[in-house]
Amino acid sequence: QAMTIFADLAVGGSWAGAPDFSSTGGQAAMKIDYIKVWDSNPYTSGSGYTAIVPTQSAQSSQSAVAPSTNTAITISDPTAITHAEGDAGTSWYVYTVTRTGDLSQASTANYAVTGYGANPASASDFDGGVLPTGEIWFGGGESVKQIWVPVTGDTTAEADEQFAVNLSNPTGAQILNNAALGTILNDDAGYVAPSAPASASAPGAATTISLSGDVAQAEGNDGTHYQIYTVTRAGDLSGPTTAEYAVSGYGANPASASDFSGGVLPSNEIWFGGGESVKQIWVPVAGDTTPEADEQFALTLSNPTGAQILNGAAHGTILNDDAGYVAPSAPAPDAATTISLSSDIAQAEGNDGIDYQVYTVTRAGDLSGPTTAFYAVTPSGASPASASDFEGGVFPSNEIWFGGGESVKQVWIPVVGDTTPEPDEHFDLTLSNATGAEILNGVAHGTILNDDGWIF
Repeated sequence: QAMTIFADLAVGGSWAGAPDFSSTGGQAAMKIDYIKVWDSNPYTSGSGYTAIVPTQSAQSSQSAVAPSTNTAITISDPTAITHAEGDAGTSWYVYTVTRTGDLSQASTANYAVTGYGANPASASDFDGGVLPTGEIWFGGGESVKQIWVPVTGDTTAEADEQFAVNLSNPTGAQILNNAALGTILNDDAGYVAPSAPASASAPGAATTISLSGDVAQAEGNDGTHYQIYTVTRAGDLSGPTTAEYAVSGYGANPASASDFSGGVLPSNEIWFGGGESVKQIWVPVAGDTTPEADEQFALTLSNPTGAQILNGAAHGTILNDDAGYVAPSAPAPDAATTISLSSDIAQAEGNDGIDYQVYTVTRAGDLSGPTTAFYAVTPSGASPASASDFEGGVFPSNEIWFGGGESVKQVWIPVVGDTTPEPDEHFDLTLSNATGAEILNGVAHGTILNDDGWIF
């Protein structure tokens, strides 16, 4: 919990670089959101103080409200803060948490530091020998808080070490970006070179990430309105996974940077810790009162580490809600651009878990604009596959999306392994409803090979 501390100040005295104080009965009060309360000033040497737990009357009367899609908190850019540990004492890594949207009420969130990467930091690398945890608290009107992570200096020669600062359990807001990274640089003689830079394990078919479906939402007349997309991780969740995401204009009436908060096309990184399976991407749309056609954008995942991207694109529509609406035109297919499915695949099903049949869709011709197409699996042949042969007990279907300049996409078909003797089973993978291209070859055949001793 955030707490208030009181410190007697010498006449005319102050702490250089300390937060602003407000007078309280001859003493000074401030809100502490750091990892621990020190018995000496963390901002400058000297001027010790005594920390006390506030009474109920000393607490702010503001309380957190239910999460709102109009309020979001995000930790500073997930690019790692890199800092030497020092030989003794404490070195601070300072992360900024920013709140946007409706700031009229209070918001809180928990934070926790965890080891991360090839050389994860441990509790002994931090003050007090514990992995730092705590809570940040925004009062009404407040938009910026800091998390101070205290790294303990030593004289031990060792590899650089990595950690992650994770936000969780928000109240009165939703978390827009939940993680930032830190690297503790060794600065001692006899340095041991670290292994590969901190990142998730090598991508593998045993772990996948997928974006949720399309979102269409009114833009509103002012402020920021969030379109919320879910990224789901499946398979082996024991290690970390990261991926970058980016928004780009799309379709006949593409959204532009001015349609989003801050006047930039949103992009960032998502980060899954061990055991985590769901993350959200909040796309901040700026409201306006300009009559205009509905506008479209694409949200795409890229550059995964520790996973493969199963479905990496979703579409967003910013619905105009202002008088004088202009209906958009439909994107016209371009005969100079074609898409084609790769050849047939026959693959053993395996005995358990998920085994993917991976098909390639190739785009040729004019690649300057976007292209989309739907795909669907249907049973075929004398021994047709059934829905139970696929993950989730449903026939796979979804959409593929090519951005400008892109020529290759993959369709991952998740086949469920079993130990039931049965004949080989067959299905068709079919492309349809293409925009921005013609389908040159739109069908591939898949065979799920039995590997359980079936006797014909």
